Amino acid sequence: MQKKFIPQQIVFKKLSLIAKYSPNTTNKNLAKSILQKSEFRGKKAPEFKQKATNGKTYTEKTLQTDTPTLLTFLDGSVANTASVRALKNLQSKHKNKFKIVIFSCQKEIADLPTDWVQMVVPYHSYLLAAYHLGRFPYYVLVTADGKISKQTWQQYLVQLDKKK
Repeated sequence: MQKKFIPQQIVFKKLSLIAKYSPNTTNKNLAKSILQKSEFRGKKAPEFKQKATNGKTYTEKTLQTDTPTLLTFLDGSVANTASVRALKNLQSKHKNKFKIVIFSCQKEIADLPTDWVQMVVPYHSYLLAAYHLGRFPYYVLVTADGKISKQTWQQYLVQLDKKK
């Protein structure tokens, strides 16, 4: 049995209709959020200036390097063991072909690899809105030239592993 996929254009058209006409506020807001995320891909990473736990200050220009960067948004007030393990496994599998930058909300996450950059931000940080945070954990893949490539949540982290 062959799977059938709905063309992306049709999905976005239906989401636009839901966002505009749905009487259900939750559905309306969810459709708007999905549409905003799709428009976010391919754009330059939003500007930021943030001091990291290593004492250095980083900006969005820091993301423009010779390798992609996986921005990871974690809730510092809960255990992130599974998320950190998944990131380590993904990075190991790809032999460190991308960098990892952690934005930890509220407090520092202990015992991260030393080559990862960690920045602690408050829950109300403009960064969470600027990067269209859906929920924790949240991942944004930024290409070497500083553009947004993909966004996903924990259970879909494996999708970053697939080529399109």
